[in-house]
Amino acid sequence: MRCPRTQALSALLDREQSTAASARLERHLASCPLCQHQWQALQALRQSLLALPGLKPGVDLVAVPHRHGPARAGPIAWRRPWAWWPAGLGAGVALATGIWLGSLLGAGAVAPLAGAGRVFDPIAPGGLCAATELCRPRRTGP
Repeated sequence: MRCPRTQALSALLDREQSTAASARLERHLASCPLCQHQWQALQALRQSLLALPGLKPGVDLVAVPHRHGPARAGPIAWRRPWAWWPAGLGAGVALATGIWLGSLLGAGAVAPLAGAGRVFDPIAPGGLCAATELCRPRRTGP
């Protein structure tokens, strides 16, 4: 069995909830054994994390970006619309070439109609026939 309010206990421990929400959750915490167990586990975890020694980096992280000089002095590339023209031209040429090559593929792909219609004959091409009359039916008509 799980209590849906166990997720809110972390926010209560970090004091991220409003006063009214915290009061409701504390009332629930007094009556729910699952939440009490989770609350004790969260408090133990917090205490063990607070007991860890603080780490200090060997480098001054604030001064590192300034060591390489100021930011770029020129205008930003997206503010220069003409700078994107070569990329747009290249994309247009690639698209037109792809459409042209695709249209060349479709020219030889049409199957002859007579061969395609033979699939629906009484005996399909390559099939075995029991009698010669069935294999070569006579066509009547003009």
